[in-house]
Amino acid sequence: ANLADVVVELYLGLVEEFPKVGFVFDGWVIPSSDMIGGAQVASALTPLSRAHVLAESDEFLRIVARLPGTAIAGSTIGTGMFESLALLQGVDVYLAHVGTLQHKLGFLFPINGIVHGPKSQLEQLDSGPFHAEVGSSPWYLPSHCVEDLAAESGPGPRYASYRIAETGPLIDRLRTLLRKRAASCQP
Repeated sequence: ANLADVVVELYLGLVEEFPKVGFVFDGWVIPSSDMIGGAQVASALTPLSRAHVLAESDEFLRIVARLPGTAIAGSTIGTGMFESLALLQGVDVYLAHVGTLQHKLGFLFPINGIVHGPKSQLEQLDSGPFHAEVGSSPWYLPSHCVEDLAAESGPGPRYASYRIAETGPLIDRLRTLLRKRAASCQP
């Protein structure tokens, strides 16, 4: 619920030590089976995808507008699944809720990450989504840093909206992961 606030706090907390810190927002991507002749734009404009792509694009633009003009930000919103994977495998670390991004990066690539919610998922980890043959297990934000919001309707608490109430542990963990990544890239 407070993603824009969190991104701004993360940026401000990291940019001094990591002046080239940037963000790639992974949003609604088009499954290969839904691609219309390989055309991403046409595929993103189908009735099923259009509402998701527009809503997530609006959110992305609201977040970017709150960042300093020198901040680096990109997006996979509206791309095909394979293109999003190609773009995302170049990131140094990921920050995600339990779900698609965590699966794509943590399972398929040796990229470390952080899972930040929902709180119900942090308190009662379901092993099913975390089984993998390769990849890296994420670090979980302590559940006291997250507040689940009342579920309006939907499939259950696993999909509840939430807010990150404390970003300090996120910033600390991201610093640690980025330092390790930078050290491993040194010649």
